[in-house]
Amino acid sequence: MAENGIPAGWGNDKVEELQRSFAQLSPGSAASSGLTGGLEGLQNTLNNFQSGNTTTTTVTLPPQGNDKYASTETPGSDLDKLQQSLRGFSGTGNTSSRTSSGTSSVSSSSSDSSPNGNKVVSKALEWVGKDFRPGEREQCANFVNDVLGSAGIKTASTNKPIDGLPTGESMASHFFGEDVGSIIKDKNQLQVGDLVSWGGTYGGYSKDTITHVGIYVGNGEVVDRSTSAGPVQRRKIESIGDFLAGVRPFAYSKS
Repeated sequence: MAENGIPAGWGNDKVEELQRSFAQLSPGSAASSGLTGGLEGLQNTLNNFQSGNTTTTTVTLPPQGNDKYASTETPGSDLDKLQQSLRGFSGTGNTSSRTSSGTSSVSSSSSDSSPNGNKVVSKALEWVGKDFRPGEREQCANFVNDVLGSAGIKTASTNKPIDGLPTGESMASHFFGEDVGSIIKDKNQLQVGDLVSWGGTYGGYSKDTITHVGIYVGNGEVVDRSTSAGPVQRRKIESIGDFLAGVRPFAYSKS
């Protein structure tokens, strides 16, 4: 390890060159992350590297037309958050970034995505890496309710949840009824802002019973508050369990 927390072989010129490489990325190639969001998060992380608040480990960086960035030693404080940032640089499907005012903006390659759906995703991404009701279990539905409310959207609670079981506003199933939204059975048809449900994720429930809900943010990923009281995450749909259905709330079509 060299001085100031920069690994051996990494001079300030290399850090600055890497910063310039990120700065040259087009806005459509950077996705928000669990750090602080897109390029701004990477910039802040690199600034931390230069201040010496780091350890060293190895991560894979997205190639930017130069193979020497394909794999290199990178300071590793907040490594998991940095990796979330780097995974966003695929340039496919849904993308997001931070505006100069610090708020999130979201775009999608789908012409069918709604402005309200994009607004919901922006609000959800602001929570990634943060605690929602820390220490309390089974808060996934309350998290989604909170995000929808912060986006100015009020969804009704279904009287006919698709799993056929009793429901309520603090339960994941209350979003998923044909009386309150369009049900989506094929996860490949999801649009940004759609709500996603999984079955049997805990408690011995069957895979046909809705036990978890999250918000689809594009590229096969959701933002959700885990059942086990952990911080809000951005992760792949498949990493959570058995996809049951999505829903596109009718409230999204209202102004």
